[in-house]
Amino acid sequence: MFLDVNERTANGANSCSAHAIAAAAGPAPEQPIVEPVPISFAGYNSTVDVLCAHRPHHPVLCFSQDILAAQAERFLAGFPGEVTYAVKANDCAQVLATLVKSGLTVFDVASLEEMAIVRAQCADAEFHYHNPVKSRLEIETAYRRYRVRQFAFDDAGEFEKLRQICSPEDTTLVVRFRLEGSHAVHDFSSKFGASQTEAVTLLRAAHDAGFATALTFHPGSQCFNPEAYSQHIAAAAKISLAAGVDLVSLNVGGGFPAAYAQNDLPALETYFDTIKSATRIHFKGRVPALVCEPGRALVGSCMSLLVAVKHVRPATGEVFLQDGIYGTLMEFSQTSLRPAVRLLRNGTECQAPAPFQIYGPTCDPLDRLPGTYELPSDVQEGDYLEFATMGAYSTATSTRFNGYGDVKIVPVRDPFRV
Repeated sequence: MFLDVNERTANGANSCSAHAIAAAAGPAPEQPIVEPVPISFAGYNSTVDVLCAHRPHHPVLCFSQDILAAQAERFLAGFPGEVTYAVKANDCAQVLATLVKSGLTVFDVASLEEMAIVRAQCADAEFHYHNPVKSRLEIETAYRRYRVRQFAFDDAGEFEKLRQICSPEDTTLVVRFRLEGSHAVHDFSSKFGASQTEAVTLLRAAHDAGFATALTFHPGSQCFNPEAYSQHIAAAAKISLAAGVDLVSLNVGGGFPAAYAQNDLPALETYFDTIKSATRIHFKGRVPALVCEPGRALVGSCMSLLVAVKHVRPATGEVFLQDGIYGTLMEFSQTSLRPAVRLLRNGTECQAPAPFQIYGPTCDPLDRLPGTYELPSDVQEGDYLEFATMGAYSTATSTRFNGYGDVKIVPVRDPFRV
């Protein structure tokens, strides 16, 4: 897709079709982009406006508070239980503040640092510490300083640490279990989760020690089959029955998908309906409270990445960008996910598309995206690419390797999305 910025309406919105959109009326001196805090700052209508104002040299994440708030409302209205946010997906202050404003007050955290970041935005935030492996110091600090009262574990050693530090009078222990096989881009069972047999023993031990008890699972990140949740819920019911323990809650994890270029996925509401139905069927009269912890599906679509083309080798079909896998594009080097991308240019028509290898700016030859991307065959230095669905695992995994990684965040009402 090509974007040409000379076609603009009187109110500043871009006039566009699938093949011709609009970019900046001519080069202008770069102006510094200051990270927008507080998030109430009105910002820009579109990515085009960002280009017109700044022609940024550094990568820019275009953040839409409205898109994020709407997605939060979709979860809060549709999921049949409590919605928490997996902070690992994106811990930016603007994102957290928007989620709190939208009504989310419970956060799934994996570290003490994530707790501190969230508390800066929400003083009374509640935490689910669902990283199954924690040091004693981390458990003690979480329990005493951050008042965490829910911890996940998946083996006897971790249970013993929790038993020694936490009081059963005010603590819920959550056994994480796994099933073999995955319907997702990331198979989380390869690292965490007790077997069903082990889960029965752990659940009974936590119950016998006087703790409130629950189960949790994770079907894997970007799970493309709602039935994966049904299979895990059926297993959870069997574990609960075999242990002779009624659950205070069942956390169905994250895994809800976001829209990328190559995905044809069921609607979120299909996942919600499947979870509700499976819980009623398999738990019968012992239905526990349901909890979910989405990350990617909540924040993925609220940001796009705007990045400058710094060099092109037309003869070999190679494009070099100001961002790459050591920056916000890391996840695409490790998975089958491919973001939708469009080219933005000021004033000139683009030629027919051709395949290009995309490289990042560092000196490491690994710094490239897998496969090729269709870009206009005359892509040139000074053009910009805009990648959609960049709200999840972008800033969260960015590094400063080779001195790159200086990514700005600007408020944009309508960034590029699938």
